[in-house]
Amino acid sequence: MNLKKLFLFGIMTLLMVSCSDILNVFEDEDPNELGGKTDLELTKVGNEYGVYFKLNDKPLKMDAEAKIVKNDNGIVTIHVKINLDKLNPLYKAIIPAVFKNSNGNVDTEIKFKATSEGIQDFYHSKGDVSKPFTIVKYGDKVGAKYTFKRDDGIIVKREITAKSTDDDFPLGFMLIKTITTVEEYEDENIEKVIYYTNHKFGLVYIIFQLKNGAKGSIELIPWAMV
Repeated sequence: MNLKKLFLFGIMTLLMVSCSDILNVFEDEDPNELGGKTDLELTKVGNEYGVYFKLNDKPLKMDAEAKIVKNDNGIVTIHVKINLDKLNPLYKAIIPAVFKNSNGNVDTEIKFKATSEGIQDFYHSKGDVSKPFTIVKYGDKVGAKYTFKRDDGIIVKREITAKSTDDDFPLGFMLIKTITTVEEYEDENIEKVIYYTNHKFGLVYIIFQLKNGAKGSIELIPWAMV
């Protein structure tokens, strides 16, 4: 599978997020339990996000928009639209029809959980919100691990590998501190996925690193917060 095909698949998996059969790696705390306040400025209904894609650090021309349409006690539903008119028809055809509207563009909803303590997604559980998987707990230290087993038996591991102490990560016209979470699991093409998060702005950047050295990335800008 080439980079563009895999990256577009990665985009679509973002539109279905997840976990399954949680493994408790701590004796006294489940790493995939997330508390905290859910009434956040970041996740208010009506908030919009800028979504920008790159392949090997080169912008991919796809007009995209994302808007929060529901917040159910921290389970946030985002309506995502991506205009594929400028995309090569060969790669446009790769995206499953279930995500497209009558014009052939992406028009779907995704869900994630966001609280004052962290972020979870539902990708590996195919959108099952009863099986969340933690991307980050803001209070955790470098070395913290979040682990689970998918329904197909594959073990997925996430680990906090860095927490910046300076405002050194670009978000729009700003510089912010970030927490880096690295995800690894058995896959013939993907080496790892890297998430960058911030306690105020949430998930701001995702990198898909392939085993052949190529990469794709997604930048997320919460306009209401910047």
